[in-house]
Amino acid sequence: MKNFLFALLAGLSFIGLSTVAEAGGGGTKNNGQIRVVNHGSGTLVVFLNAGTTGNDDLLNLPAGTTVTNDIQTQFNTTGGRTVTGNGSTSFTNLVAGDYTLTAEFLSTSNGTTTTGEVTTTTIHVNKGQTVTVTYSGNSSGATATVSPTSANVNP
Repeated sequence: MKNFLFALLAGLSFIGLSTVAEAGGGGTKNNGQIRVVNHGSGTLVVFLNAGTTGNDDLLNLPAGTTVTNDIQTQFNTTGGRTVTGNGSTSFTNLVAGDYTLTAEFLSTSNGTTTTGEVTTTTIHVNKGQTVTVTYSGNSSGATATVSPTSANVNP
């Protein structure tokens, strides 16, 4: 009987400690976010990839490529986002870790839209953190400013 009570008490202690650890923030939750802001001239397109590698489709598309229906469809199906001038978009429900934004400004002339110079920015998001990446520039090149600056992996 004594062994039974000891085992029961040990089991209840384990359950109680597990509950305290879980309530104290244990585990991984998808509550980080990255906010992308466009302070450049023109429309910004941006992709988010987990890790330190950018979006290969966009990286392999030369600047000055005409944006056709096929390219637009590929952009839409691979999770690209369009951010108009002075607009923003947010990638939410992110776990803590490194993420790479691949971005470029588009150029429109005489009704034809073409791609710009591509840039990548790798950042680290902590649990529950919001990181803001503000892009300025134009189709000749984009400059990213990361806030907080400590989130910038490759400043």
